[in-house]
Amino acid sequence: MKFTRDLSAEEISQIRSLLANHPMHKLYLEAALDALDGDGPDIRRYLLTPEGGLLQVIDFDTISIFTSHGPLGPEDLACIAHHAGRVELHLEDRHVGHVRSLLGKRIESEKRLRYYGMVIGADMAVDPKCRQLGRADLDVVRRFVASHYPGTIFSDWMLAQPFVGLFEAGRLVTMGGTVTEDLQNQCCSLGNFLTAPTARGRGFAKAACRSLLAVLYERGNRFATLATTADNIAAWRAYQAVGFTLIEERAQIDVASDVGR
Repeated sequence: MKFTRDLSAEEISQIRSLLANHPMHKLYLEAALDALDGDGPDIRRYLLTPEGGLLQVIDFDTISIFTSHGPLGPEDLACIAHHAGRVELHLEDRHVGHVRSLLGKRIESEKRLRYYGMVIGADMAVDPKCRQLGRADLDVVRRFVASHYPGTIFSDWMLAQPFVGLFEAGRLVTMGGTVTEDLQNQCCSLGNFLTAPTARGRGFAKAACRSLLAVLYERGNRFATLATTADNIAAWRAYQAVGFTLIEERAQIDVASDVGR
């Protein structure tokens, strides 16, 4: 398995070909390649398999996300079971059965993952209650996540990218940010749209999403993707109301850490 900086030109070409019909995952690759020119962390890894498939990995502070593409052999899928830390798997349906048998009791839950995409238009505007968040807001964001969504994937580096918060009476009640951005190809991926439980049902998530899209449009982005689960009905309905449409589905399996067991 190789980090982005270690990929050869031929391997990059192979990965691009495998991800051609997967806009969100292709975006992760292109953004990672762009990031090599800066001083950001190299947090993405790739395993090209002899069968012609790919395992794509993103390492966050407390969890790693593995995504499967194309034909993978038993030894390739075993890489997932050998990862001792917390894992979130985004799997093609053909890989689910074998991975289930490998992980056994480490599996905490299974869901249906949905990817959405939309063309960003100039009609998006920043809501007056929203403002961009940055490094100076790190403690506020950390407290918000810890208080309301302790299981959510969040890393400090996310605030270095476009991130918005919606405030009411000086209190953060909704937030949403950019998971990755590829300005060269004018694409971005969004995430972390979270609303305090006491503020739900008031359209704040849609306002934060539109505000973030307005910021991203001004930066040159013209296409956005995001992911949610089929059981999170309120979330995907809000995204659809903003203009997102479903582009792909796959299985999500949440896996507990094996450290200390």
